[in-house]
Amino acid sequence: MQLDGVFLTASIKTITKWKYSGRGNHENPLKDIIGEAQRMSSDWPPLKAGFFGGDITRFIDVATAFEESIKKLNWW
Repeated sequence: MQLDGVFLTASIKTITKWKYSGRGNHENPLKDIIGEAQRMSSDWPPLKAGFFGGDITRFIDVATAFEESIKKLNWW
């Protein structure tokens, strides 16, 4: 669980930086991360390193919940 928190903390910093520096830019790094994980499945390096217990389903569940939380933030 500790590793998951580290990963999400890094992700939050990335998303925050993206939100403020990417105004008007339609790139979405979170969707890119989720897409990469889905394409690579169990071969995705963070899963191979033990994040999310090495379980792609667990990652997708956490990432989807995180994405929903991001959508609710009032950034502007």
